[in-house]
Amino acid sequence: MERLCLHHLAAAGAQPEELVDIAAANEVRAVSLFVTRSARSGSPFVETEAQARALRAQADRLGVEIYGMDVFSLPETYSADLFAMNLDVAAILGGKRVTVTLEKQDMNRAREVFDSFCLTARERGIEPHLEFHAFGLINTLPEAEDFLLSVETPSTISADILHFYRNEGGLESLYQPRRAPIGHGQLCDGPLSRPKDEWLHEAVADRRYPGDGDFDVIRFLRGLPEDVRIDIEAPSSHPGSTDGRPRKRPPRRSAWRARRWPTPLGRREMQPNKRNTIIWPRADLTRAQFHHHWSGPHADIARHLPDLVWYIQNHVIRSLHLSEGIGQAPEGIAEIAYGVSEGILTKIDTWDRVDELREDKGRFLSSRLGCWSHWQPDSPAPSLRRVVCYMNDVTPEGLDAALTRTGESHACHAEWTAGKMAMPHKEEEGRVPDVFVFVELPLSGDPETAIAPLVETGAPLAAFLTATEAKRVPLDS
Repeated sequence: MERLCLHHLAAAGAQPEELVDIAAANEVRAVSLFVTRSARSGSPFVETEAQARALRAQADRLGVEIYGMDVFSLPETYSADLFAMNLDVAAILGGKRVTVTLEKQDMNRAREVFDSFCLTARERGIEPHLEFHAFGLINTLPEAEDFLLSVETPSTISADILHFYRNEGGLESLYQPRRAPIGHGQLCDGPLSRPKDEWLHEAVADRRYPGDGDFDVIRFLRGLPEDVRIDIEAPSSHPGSTDGRPRKRPPRRSAWRARRWPTPLGRREMQPNKRNTIIWPRADLTRAQFHHHWSGPHADIARHLPDLVWYIQNHVIRSLHLSEGIGQAPEGIAEIAYGVSEGILTKIDTWDRVDELREDKGRFLSSRLGCWSHWQPDSPAPSLRRVVCYMNDVTPEGLDAALTRTGESHACHAEWTAGKMAMPHKEEEGRVPDVFVFVELPLSGDPETAIAPLVETGAPLAAFLTATEAKRVPLDS
């Protein structure tokens, strides 16, 4: 089963027909869309049965499943005919689930309302999922579980990562014993905290892409049942907007970023065990002083990190390609890989030489950006002369095609990153690159030719000719 599903808010402002086209173009095989008027988001929705039939035919033709239908906000005044026409539209679309929220009301009345709606939906072959958020009666996962245990109709929970962080301050409840099943997930990213008066705007118009914020997206995905669908739901406000409404935009980046998370959701499953760190020198050091200290005194400390099997220093000789907006060229890229994945986030912090290591970093570094990925023992061995690249917004298919071409003349491999991960000490800022590419070169030859297929993808790219020093390899372990 393809677990990834494109939510209408990821292409905010698009008509339902456009959403299906966008999903097909980005090879996302399922969509969730609006079948009711959303007062909060103002998104276009499927209004009539005729529109639903035409949309269903379009989706079938393109191989896109209409999976989820939003959003049924149930008031205290609910009656069975309130959403009857909307549910008829949903049934024609062939969707599998509807999202249900409860407006603030008496709890006993809420149970009656929910049971009544669930019966009406199931008469049409549609399963309701209860969503908790800050804007209604049910605010947290434990409250949703309590509620579902108190109603007559068995149902599941829609778990949105944003509402965990805003309403509960994190993901702890997701890892408690389940008292009611989770049937659906919603994925985005964001800052760990935000003023409460901004929560509603954020929910419908200002979420971040997976990997572009501080949420522990990996832990969220691992906490979900392996058989649930997961919506990409990442609307953004238009920079020039005056009304705060989401802007219409193709969600290509959301789709492929979500696919690469280390869970059954992704095409590339991995447990992060490697850290590629981009480093910049102190302004008062010459290049020679920087590289001498990194190669000597600092390496003598870092090569003794616990469980370390791989420590490579890539010293930048010159920039080969630097796309606009991808950032300032660094002086080095370090590769540190561990023999185990368990506990890697705290491995350095619990090391008895951590203070010595951090003190030494201040002697030659101005800033750094660490990026978690996965070291593979069968990757090509690093050459003395190589190209190290990092890229953003490249599709897996586009990258694979470029690597196939590069691989005809040079050994190469790619490492998709795992985005930002929750660290005990947050010392780094900046966008984590989406993928690193390593191209092994002979001692002479034109490095630009080796990266030409990567440049031709048109994706933002930083590429550097480097001199490689192996400070620790598996033979040293």
